[in-house]
Amino acid sequence: MEKRNLTRYRLSQDLEISPQTACNWADGKNLPDTQSILKLSEYFGVTVEQLMK
Repeated sequence: MEKRNLTRYRLSQDLEISPQTACNWADGKNLPDTQSILKLSEYFGVTVEQLMK
């Protein structure tokens, strides 16, 4: 997110999730489910393995 100067709110809009969900993921309070992980990897143009690091 930092590399793209992307806010949590913008991520929530782009992925059609709640802003609270995006904040919880970013803060490490919750982890995305499998489907969301796939969406995130596609959105950021990285592999799932790279995303999980």
